[in-house]
Amino acid sequence: MKKENFILKLAEYQDKRKKKRDDILEKYNKLNFKIDSICDADTGAIFLTDEDSVIKRKKLINHPIFKVFDIDCIEAHRKYTLNLNDKVILRGPDNYYFGFCYLSDLDVRCSEIVETLNKVKIFIDNAKKHIFNIKFSYAEILDVKLILGILDILRNSLLTTLFFLLMKENEIQDIYLFESKENEINNEVYSLLIEVENKAIDIVIYQEEKIEENLEHILEKFLIIQEKMLQEINTHSEAYKNDLYIRYRKTREADNFLENILCIKDSIDMIIKEKKEQLKEIYILGINYGSLELACIASIMLKLEGIVCYGGNIMKKFRKVYIEATNCQKSNFNISLKKNRKYLLIDENIMTGETLKKAKEYLNIYGLDNIDTIIIQYPTVARFKNIFGKVENEDYLKLLNNVKGMIAPVKYSKMCEYRDNFIFPYMDKLGNFDLYKSIILKNLYKNGEYTEKSSVGRIAEYYKERFI
Repeated sequence: MKKENFILKLAEYQDKRKKKRDDILEKYNKLNFKIDSICDADTGAIFLTDEDSVIKRKKLINHPIFKVFDIDCIEAHRKYTLNLNDKVILRGPDNYYFGFCYLSDLDVRCSEIVETLNKVKIFIDNAKKHIFNIKFSYAEILDVKLILGILDILRNSLLTTLFFLLMKENEIQDIYLFESKENEINNEVYSLLIEVENKAIDIVIYQEEKIEENLEHILEKFLIIQEKMLQEINTHSEAYKNDLYIRYRKTREADNFLENILCIKDSIDMIIKEKKEQLKEIYILGINYGSLELACIASIMLKLEGIVCYGGNIMKKFRKVYIEATNCQKSNFNISLKKNRKYLLIDENIMTGETLKKAKEYLNIYGLDNIDTIIIQYPTVARFKNIFGKVENEDYLKLLNNVKGMIAPVKYSKMCEYRDNFIFPYMDKLGNFDLYKSIILKNLYKNGEYTEKSSVGRIAEYYKERFI
């Protein structure tokens, strides 16, 4: 296939997926409000419009959302929100983007992680006080945004914590199954993550509970687990010293959790319709950090349909850029996986499809059979240089059309020349320019809450003469 034809096919696919996204969000969203009026398209964060944060704030000054997130649309150095151009997102340096602001960018220390855990703990403890004994309504958008905003903070902290625990020195399994009960604290964190995702799923799709139901219980449980995490790191600090830069991840590429929920709901419904007779005691496997949440959501969806499944995560890395950085980590072959079972594979995005191919080849070692694949983000025409010449074009286009999900474009712009001393932490070693990180880091710098050795501190030299 000629280059021009391949670009045309990608553009046609991109257009088709945009329409599919609109259909899915309309079909499954039970809220009175559109998802795009709740979640910011660029970051995935729950947001307040300028009308919400100025006009409504004047009229509804005592609404808990303004107290929980300490909203002030003018002042810098905000802890729990971040100003974008025309909105305030309910993620800030102390409750969500602490990894960018307070952790060393290249050499993370245990003491920094303890500090970040405490920051989130303070936020959640404060949130619990402000929502105690209050009844909220699905009909009020500020109520919806408050509850979903808190859940967003919880799932981010639980996901970063869970991956940190899974990467414990000399205990890293190539495939981790959460039902294995081998590590109590890991499974406690995962169990709470399920509760958080379940709550969000119910709010968006089912609404069988009151919007505030079980929220205080979830917050109390989180505070207990956060305290256990602090004790765990302080007690076993030697086991958490090495490779903390790799161990403590800061972002996920598919970070719009409502979009993730609706995408996976549609995908699971399609898989059940097509292959229900094959869905017997299957494994749900995410790939490394970014897919932890996605596999968790898929497990919940299947269990709601009465299907027995086992959630897990593939810790083994398949991309070349990571192999050198992690070759000192000991990886343990998981002997508990049962052969001849089927598995559902889930990942954030797809570029050439090489990661999927290698993951499937690796799972063949276990005698596992892939029943289907769900991907959240699809490649755009901007990714042409990453793909063309590295794939069999016809096979690649067939792969894209056979994968479930694919309702959001990848957050990378066109490729640019990579240099080792390049100042931007949001351009990766493949030369991909990460639009998501670009937006967040720039606005975190403008907010002013960061340490010198953090990701935000690294770009300060570039931005300090541009923003006065």
